[in-house]
Amino acid sequence: MKRLLVLALPVMLLCGLVSADSFSLWPTEDAMIEADKPTANTGASATLCVTASKAMLMQWDNLPFGWTAVGDATLTVRIVWKEAALPNGLYELTGGSFDEDTVTFENYVPAGGAIADVVDMDNLLDSSIDSGWVSFTVPQATMQKLLDGTISGLAFARIQGEYMNSCFKPKEGADLEPYLSFEAVPEPATMSLLGLGGLALIRRRR
Repeated sequence: MKRLLVLALPVMLLCGLVSADSFSLWPTEDAMIEADKPTANTGASATLCVTASKAMLMQWDNLPFGWTAVGDATLTVRIVWKEAALPNGLYELTGGSFDEDTVTFENYVPAGGAIADVVDMDNLLDSSIDSGWVSFTVPQATMQKLLDGTISGLAFARIQGEYMNSCFKPKEGADLEPYLSFEAVPEPATMSLLGLGGLALIRRRR
């Protein structure tokens, strides 16, 4: 028993020394869907706007999937134009993955449906009435859903009852916005494999 504890001690130290990694990732896909133009595709647009009938969709295919989020994340965007001092709402995207080159309202939203069918409008993550560079808080729970793959991305949509336009720079913008910043650590299963690998190495050297 004493020998096992001696062998396990370096493994426990290894696990304790692993720190969170920092990430700043731009969306791999972003586009706007518009109920008033159900067949329009906006994947290559230089600006993406939000009104009562439009939502801006963002998806990250380059996340460290399966990792564990450490604290809240931050989504930084540039709002280049606003029709009035009205809030922009950030929500979870629940409608599944999409291809920005082909996504339209018609092929993404269920037939006869509305934006609320693919964007969780009952769960407002954060809002802002500012223009220019704006940072939105993505709660840790939502960041974990992204890392677990239980939601497909994030979306900007007009807070219910508001109808004015606001327009964002997508990833096609010259400054590569928006971007998602967060910290994460490998999931416990990965840490266990690292620990077992370290233990096996110790035993092999004895």
